[in-house]
Amino acid sequence: MNVRRMAESHTTEQVEQAAVRLLQDRDACVALAKFPTNLTPLTLSQGYQIQDQLIKKYKSRGDGIGGWKVGLASRKMQKAVGIPHPIEGPILASLIRQGGTHLSINDYLTLCVEAEIAFVVGEDIAAGEKLYTPEQVSARIETVAVAIEIADDRGSNNSVLHGGGLNIANFVHNAGCVMGNPVQNWSTIDLAQETLQITLNGYSMGAGAGSEVLGNPINSATWLANNLSQRGYVLSAGSIIMTGCVTTTIWLNEGDSLRVESKHLGEVSVKVVR
Repeated sequence: MNVRRMAESHTTEQVEQAAVRLLQDRDACVALAKFPTNLTPLTLSQGYQIQDQLIKKYKSRGDGIGGWKVGLASRKMQKAVGIPHPIEGPILASLIRQGGTHLSINDYLTLCVEAEIAFVVGEDIAAGEKLYTPEQVSARIETVAVAIEIADDRGSNNSVLHGGGLNIANFVHNAGCVMGNPVQNWSTIDLAQETLQITLNGYSMGAGAGSEVLGNPINSATWLANNLSQRGYVLSAGSIIMTGCVTTTIWLNEGDSLRVESKHLGEVSVKVVR
């Protein structure tokens, strides 16, 4: 049977089967390349359908959504993978950590991280309303922080698989985040110009400004709020918004120590152990 024809006619049963298999594979750190072709989404829409079902399965296990990430927030990344817009995925509440934490290399198949600017929502951003403006989203943000996204692309080398649908179904590879100290009264900070410096084992790995993510991190948060609203999700108070990578993805190994810092947002660090 033609794989594309099967994928284009995904049934409710296939979406359920794909979510069950993806949950099992995530628990066991199985490479994405081993995901069954007959269950693989070949469109972004199908990827979001499976993502929705996977979210329900985590909630049934008592693990809710603590935030959301924006992927492909930079034009450079969009061009590299051939998807001309951002994509989003949930962050499980159980995987949100504070700075200085240790990550066990045994919990990941291919551990990688990204330096980002993160927001914490202070007031619910409801679903189903008209499109939000950056000003409206800003008014609902309580704090901002420098953060590290944790990802596990499970052997895909961060490539877009099958048109991006499987990446989306897999929570856009998210495996948590590490938050720096929250900064209050952040509206006086020019987040577009705020530069994050990345250091790995004492060596500079470069730097990137907030302008790398859709021109300004608040634009990324606004895109996310509007996209989630259309999907029927509420960005609840307390939710984290990871706005996107300002530099490049960095793969980590046992013994590595990574630090991200900026002038106005402070710093956050993580160490990889066995």
